[in-house]
Amino acid sequence: MGRGVSLWKGHRIDFTIIGHFDSFTKKFELKKRHQGKYNNEITYTGNIDVIRDPENGESVFRMRGSYHNGTICLVQCRGGPYRLLSTMLSGIAWSGVSMSMNGDR
Repeated sequence: MGRGVSLWKGHRIDFTIIGHFDSFTKKFELKKRHQGKYNNEITYTGNIDVIRDPENGESVFRMRGSYHNGTICLVQCRGGPYRLLSTMLSGIAWSGVSMSMNGDR
């Protein structure tokens, strides 16, 4: 299980996240549960690819997919070790954005 903070409309919302990855199909499913004032759960599905970081040429993971109300794209933050997803959720920092169909980030 991993933990993080969502930034949404000026709010900082803690969350926990669990997921699984099929290394044959490269597909993932993540379940993100908000904590505190908001307590909804969001399920993201998509693919994980290995891409080259344009700044330093290192291999990094990119997760691209969708959820019930939009899309998500996350890229492994620089300095994170290159590992399988089973250890990535708790051992790597990620940054990115999910975008609703209404344009909410």
